[in-house]
Amino acid sequence: MPNNNNQEYFHESRFAQIRNWIMWEMLRGAGYAAAVLLVVLAFILVLVVISWALPDQARSGLDMLGPVAAFAPPMAG
Repeated sequence: MPNNNNQEYFHESRFAQIRNWIMWEMLRGAGYAAAVLLVVLAFILVLVVISWALPDQARSGLDMLGPVAAFAPPMAG
């Protein structure tokens, strides 16, 4: 194999360069989406753990509203 310094050892066409750039951009975007998803799931997990630490009396006030307790507006009065 001749050693010719004027030629690149590995040459990609312009089309291949653009295709690879697009692939890495999509992979980077998927990585960002995965990071955001993990942060949201971690936040929800922290809220669940905090709710386990609350006494039962803190949750008993919502029982009177039934299954819609999470969606009910605050009561006036």
